[in-house]
Amino acid sequence: MEDLLQEGDVFSLNIVATPAAPKQSVAKKKPKNNKYERRRARAARARGETNRESRGTTIETPATGKQKKAVEYEENDKEPELIESEPDDDESAVDLQRDHASVPQEKAVQKRDSLQDPEERAKYMAEFHARPLELDRRFGATTKPAITSKDSSHLFATSAEWPANLLHPRLLNTLKTSGWTRPTTIQARAMPSFFSNDDNVMIHSETGSGKTLAFFIPILSHLAAKDQKVRCEGTRCVILCPTRELAVQTFDLVETLSSKTFNWIVCGQLLGEEKRKSEKARIRKGLSVIVATPGRFLDHLSRTECLLPALTSKGPLEWLVLDEADRLLDMGLGEQVKSIFDRIQQEAKSKTWRCVLVSATVTASVEELALKTLSGKSENWVRIRANEVDKATLISTGKDESAGEEALVSSTPRQLAHHHVTVTAKLRLAALMAFLVPRRKERTVVFMSTCASVDFHHALLTKMKSLFGDESSGIFGSDCNILKLHGNVPHSERQHVLKRFLKENQGAILLATDVAARGLNLPNVDWTVQYDPPSEVSDYVHRAGRVARAGKAGNSLIFLLPSEKLFLEVLKRQGIKNMNALSLTETLNVAAKCCPELTSSGMRRSSGGLGNTGKGSSSSRLGEAFCWEMQHRLEECVNEDQNLPKKSSYSVTKKRMKAQEDEKTLETLLDIAQNAFISHLRAYPTREKVVRQIFAAKSLHLGHVARSFGLKEPPSRISNKKRKVSPPVDPRKNNATFDFKASQVLSESSKSSKGKATPKSLLLENASRLEKNGMDAL
Repeated sequence: MEDLLQEGDVFSLNIVATPAAPKQSVAKKKPKNNKYERRRARAARARGETNRESRGTTIETPATGKQKKAVEYEENDKEPELIESEPDDDESAVDLQRDHASVPQEKAVQKRDSLQDPEERAKYMAEFHARPLELDRRFGATTKPAITSKDSSHLFATSAEWPANLLHPRLLNTLKTSGWTRPTTIQARAMPSFFSNDDNVMIHSETGSGKTLAFFIPILSHLAAKDQKVRCEGTRCVILCPTRELAVQTFDLVETLSSKTFNWIVCGQLLGEEKRKSEKARIRKGLSVIVATPGRFLDHLSRTECLLPALTSKGPLEWLVLDEADRLLDMGLGEQVKSIFDRIQQEAKSKTWRCVLVSATVTASVEELALKTLSGKSENWVRIRANEVDKATLISTGKDESAGEEALVSSTPRQLAHHHVTVTAKLRLAALMAFLVPRRKERTVVFMSTCASVDFHHALLTKMKSLFGDESSGIFGSDCNILKLHGNVPHSERQHVLKRFLKENQGAILLATDVAARGLNLPNVDWTVQYDPPSEVSDYVHRAGRVARAGKAGNSLIFLLPSEKLFLEVLKRQGIKNMNALSLTETLNVAAKCCPELTSSGMRRSSGGLGNTGKGSSSSRLGEAFCWEMQHRLEECVNEDQNLPKKSSYSVTKKRMKAQEDEKTLETLLDIAQNAFISHLRAYPTREKVVRQIFAAKSLHLGHVARSFGLKEPPSRISNKKRKVSPPVDPRKNNATFDFKASQVLSESSKSSKGKATPKSLLLENASRLEKNGMDAL
């Protein structure tokens, strides 16, 4: 071998090796779909990286033990961090948390990146974190209001008296002795139409102008003109009202006026406050005039046999009045009204009645519904307006000449001063308190969108300690009664609430929903505050119309977010143009002067951030100190009882269920705040089509909205809470929803299991038999 190498010849060596047996490929298990993998995938999508397989990256997951990730990378390749995309600052954390729950991760990252842009961030800060001075400057608010409310006598007709040739002498004497010395404009114009012909009447006038007397005085005079014996036989007039509160108020006026003049005209009310048996007894005795709500009246038409003959054969019916007609026809009660007309027309041989529609807001859609739904002796309608420019005209079609532009200009009193204030969501609650502090000795009605919101604010204001050192409960002490009124308040308490609110020489704040917005006559009310904007544009008029009634002065205020400023343009197009921008800074400053101790506490809490308490302190800083200290105390009041026991859950045992139903368990204020927050979010986008884009839920900052309900907890945790499970119901108790075969199966299974536990096989057998019979729901 050495000789061959030394000779320099080329030598090649072939080495043949037997290949080893190929290894069987083991299928790799796919990585589990756990939270770590999802986080890694979201982080990769956020950075826009390419597929890891193209970069030589492999992920292996062992089959046993704790899951570990062995990641191999090329040289100079760093391991990515397993983080979620989070905001760069604390201010937008809640906003991005809202986006993470509702939109894909890519959109959340885009929103975070957009906030890094100086222009986008400035826009974000101006919309959600603007100071009171900046809001006032942007929306043109001034410290001194440009519009003031003064008493006015424009409602009363000039040189007009009650028509002696039309009204009964006894009725004229009663009107003058009761204080109605001269008629209003709408009353003077309406009376001739009731006596001239048989046409239907439509009364359209502003709030507080005396529309109830405008239709009832001529009806009462017409009823008294005939023989006394004929009047007692049947029902001649029916007045329908949308709410019980308005029906009670109307009945009091009707009964007072008829009892002082013609005692043989008997008036009655069908409101559901009494048992059906007692109401049925009054109908049997005879009622000449009935004041009712549509639901209760329809219930008596279907169950009380003596009511239909009283309306058709004994009477017959001569007048059918719809008070607040737009609410009755166009806002949820139209089917009930239509059913009432259908029942009366089926029983009556001929149409003997005349229809009367009364409202402050009558639109073209309401007139079309009236022409399609209502019909009386004549098909013609006479519209009567209080505006001097408009004249009474016969209406043969359902078109409203004033619809569209300036449709609400004739629905609000001239002396009513309209105000609006722009507040960010996180300052709303403190700003409301600042507005009410100097007006605690006046009468104010605060309108809110939901019953849960009314309950929360009432519980919060009554639980808070007095700001003025008073030992009595309530944030305003003994100077002010804080009351609530909404659809869930028992009917027996509603009249008591209204009496307490109208108590003389006592300040009061009434927190209410739209139940109190229609027709109620609340004398000596100074302010109406629309804390939540109305769902219908026309409801703004009815809410604001609780003040400035009968020519007296009154003020109205509406709270708006910066994103809701276009709502003012909608009101301007409807004719409400002169709206004063109330200064938020001045409102906070006045409240700060009324509560110096609370303001000083806010200065100390800010550690000098809002200035000092000396004479050189800025007035705007004093208002902000009051605002933040008030917000802090409200939040502490909401969250201080969060560790108390809550409502106990229902048990399956019947005895425990009955005991828990009888036991009165109270919710904590934190639970009430959370329910109010959720109900507010659900009700916010439920607006009519004209303003639906203005009130978009996407424009809300949910963290700031939560602060307006005194909540410190992030909104995502509130929305992810488990819902309360309703108690189980025994299916044998609700036989109306089951088939005969299903009930037979249940009876057989109960017999077989009597005295012993039901075996599992028998339960499965019964379930399969129910499925065959089409009873899968069981």
